[in-house]
Amino acid sequence: MYGASRADWVAFALHLQERGTAALALDLRGHGASPGPENWSQALLDVRAAWDTLIARPEVDAQHSAIVGASVGANLALMMGANNPGVVTVIALSPGLDYQRLEPSLVMSNFGARPVLLVASQDDAYSYTSAQQLAALAPLGETYFFTQAGHGMVMFNDPALEPLLFDWLQKYVGLMKG
Repeated sequence: MYGASRADWVAFALHLQERGTAALALDLRGHGASPGPENWSQALLDVRAAWDTLIARPEVDAQHSAIVGASVGANLALMMGANNPGVVTVIALSPGLDYQRLEPSLVMSNFGARPVLLVASQDDAYSYTSAQQLAALAPLGETYFFTQAGHGMVMFNDPALEPLLFDWLQKYVGLMKG
């Protein structure tokens, strides 16, 4: 998420790990512990490098993999997933049609038969309408909308978000334990 860091994902990543799922959070250039400056033209390559690092680990089953991102990270997740058939599913929290010139609408049809979940809150008007439009472009695009949950990582304040994500990941990626 713009201006955020991987530390914002720690609780969710730990909950995934408690369920037997490997998780990796990254700082985009110029965010968190990553030295600046921001470089959005390289961000997709950075996400790909992090992805390659994760799935190369011996304890990671690349055939059961997903990417989750928030805000501009949602756009990066969608673009990375759409262009990488090894990604089983993507979850995008508060995606936009265009964040930092990252436009997932151009590649959403590349998902083909792979499912995509776009989550937004109705009080976040831009993401709400963007999620609807992006879902319509992915053959198996689905949406879930909160009413007053805010933008991006703020949606984790709603206790319904994490179980929603776990259910989606269990359904499409599997391998999670209780």
